[in-house]
Amino acid sequence: MKKALLFSGALLALTSSMALAGGLNFYWNDCVGDGGVTGKTFACTASTATDAAIGSFILSNPIPDFAGIEVVVDLQAEGVPTMPAWWDFTPSATQCHGTSLAVTFDFSALANNTCLDPFGQPAQGGLANYTVTGNRARVIGVGAIDALNPTSLVSATEYYGFRLALKKDKATGAGSCAGCATKVALVLNSINAVGVGTGSHEFVGTPATNACITYQGAGTGTCSATPARNTSWGQVKSLYR
Repeated sequence: MKKALLFSGALLALTSSMALAGGLNFYWNDCVGDGGVTGKTFACTASTATDAAIGSFILSNPIPDFAGIEVVVDLQAEGVPTMPAWWDFTPSATQCHGTSLAVTFDFSALANNTCLDPFGQPAQGGLANYTVTGNRARVIGVGAIDALNPTSLVSATEYYGFRLALKKDKATGAGSCAGCATKVALVLNSINAVGVGTGSHEFVGTPATNACITYQGAGTGTCSATPARNTSWGQVKSLYR
């Protein structure tokens, strides 16, 4: 209960004042300095593998009591009017591929050289929402650690923010989903890094080096056509009620 009250108080305080600052990076595999790439392709054959995208952030000001994060990623399919079934990760048993996308905050398997783990301990959270509108979709992920035991983040240092894991299953064969070969761009629109103290937060919403990655050869024009960012903290607040 103390954790929820402390963290919810910090979230309510930050909604009254937000400013763009710092920078975002988004790459497949890892941070760019540790082998990250901007494009992935998949032959849409039978597979049990996972492709993982890594979002990271750089603060312009330190957060001495960091405890939580909200991330917003937008997807846009290229050349089709609606998001195909293979890309519809709405968490529902009725969706063909609905359980094949995850947002995680465990970076232990990554290099931890160019980017550092901001949590320093196991974090709770995951995929909070996935919504589809036409040929676009939005991912919201939230994660947090115990607000009674926060960590200290410094400025001008690149931290891991989240890992977006895409299972490559159901691309062929019985029970497969249509649309695996569709070209899709994924844009990291924002990361909100939050501390437990009043005013201890930073909204990061501008690219540092690269904030758009592609799948199946999507063009760079699709990156710029993704929806405008949404700075709402509703998903985070609902998680900590």
